[in-house]
Amino acid sequence: MTVTQRPQHPEQTPTILRLVHRTAGQSVYAIAAMTALGAVPELRGIVALAIGTVGTITTAAIGVALASVQRRHTLRREPRTPPG
Repeated sequence: MTVTQRPQHPEQTPTILRLVHRTAGQSVYAIAAMTALGAVPELRGIVALAIGTVGTITTAAIGVALASVQRRHTLRREPRTPPG
């Protein structure tokens, strides 16, 4: 599934994957809009900063989502043993 495609069966798609997909999709559109605004010379500095900010936030959000999936997967594979 690419960023611009919608899941075929949203009810069967894990919530975390839907959130990552939505975040990435919104970032693509935001960066495209800001790139168009970059054609205005007076806005180029602000647009560059905004694109960097969107990229950073998107990367962090996807990283947190993937860490959550990995943690959940690890907890499923290695059940906790009682102490003692």
